[in-house]
Amino acid sequence: MNKLIFTSILLVALITPSLHAQKVPGYLGKRFTLEYNFMAFPSFTNPNSDRDVPNQRGAYANYKQKGLSLNKQHHLVGLWVVNKKLALTSSYGFAQTSYVPTLSREIFFDNYPSMRGHIYQGGFRVFIDHFAPLGKYWEIKGGLVSIHTDDFTYQYKEYELNSKLQEVTANGSSRVILNAAFSFGSNRVVNDVLLLSYGIDINVLMDGRGYHVGLVQGAPDEYFSAGDPGSNRETLLDMATARFGLHCLLNLKVGIGILL
Repeated sequence: MNKLIFTSILLVALITPSLHAQKVPGYLGKRFTLEYNFMAFPSFTNPNSDRDVPNQRGAYANYKQKGLSLNKQHHLVGLWVVNKKLALTSSYGFAQTSYVPTLSREIFFDNYPSMRGHIYQGGFRVFIDHFAPLGKYWEIKGGLVSIHTDDFTYQYKEYELNSKLQEVTANGSSRVILNAAFSFGSNRVVNDVLLLSYGIDINVLMDGRGYHVGLVQGAPDEYFSAGDPGSNRETLLDMATARFGLHCLLNLKVGIGILL
């Protein structure tokens, strides 16, 4: 009788912690994950560096000559497990690239103008085949994108015969727009602490000023006036927004994180 009681107590002592652990969200009770994600995708005929093109007259010829390059982004992601299948996410992303300022043949420039974007997003992940944060998941997220253009210096000629080159600078500008994104990926835990991940990310900028045209090339170009750098700021920003929209539209991602 005493042996039976002792065995029962031992079984209860062994099973109870296991049952309790299964009720705690996260991996082994670890609910917070900090990740770094690197995103990239091939880009065709789009500049990704101000060193891509030598000085030539007009951007049209340069645009045609540009070959394969790589869009790149860097993201820091915080993930909080809510229950067995759901986790909340918050992230900051950064990307820097260059863009075609105009298709006009009336200007000279040494380098493509550069731009940078900051991506702030919040969302949630739903895990499909394992408890969060393990296994396959899909994610919906959205937030704000802050786009900044740098100063752009170029040369142009007046229409008068034998006129000399004039050099002007269009100052940089910025804008903040909404974005929405969808991701699909998979996580794997190594040694109960290290998280490895991979997936695909689709990110759409919610801005109508030239973005749809940017899927082909840039923004409306007829507003670029070589001799009026002040009015060109908005056109350059439209071109940069279109370029960044394409930069973010589709990316493959790999990541590494730590369970806390």
